[in-house]
Amino acid sequence: MIELTKVPTAIVNGANDAIIDLDYVDGVPYGNHWRKKCFRIPHATHSPFWEVRHIVNRLLSEFLKELTGRRSD
Repeated sequence: MIELTKVPTAIVNGANDAIIDLDYVDGVPYGNHWRKKCFRIPHATHSPFWEVRHIVNRLLSEFLKELTGRRSD
């Protein structure tokens, strides 16, 4: 489904996630992959939204601004 979707998709994971196979996630054929890359946040594990929320919030803000056509500050 993710390969066929036209819905913009952002993928953000902790670089030290021991639960998710990050190489697999990076290799998935996404239909509408934001910036054509998966983001791996350094020094974060399975919960980057909790551990380094300032980085996740910045990426989310950029993603939403690009979707709405607003310029990123």
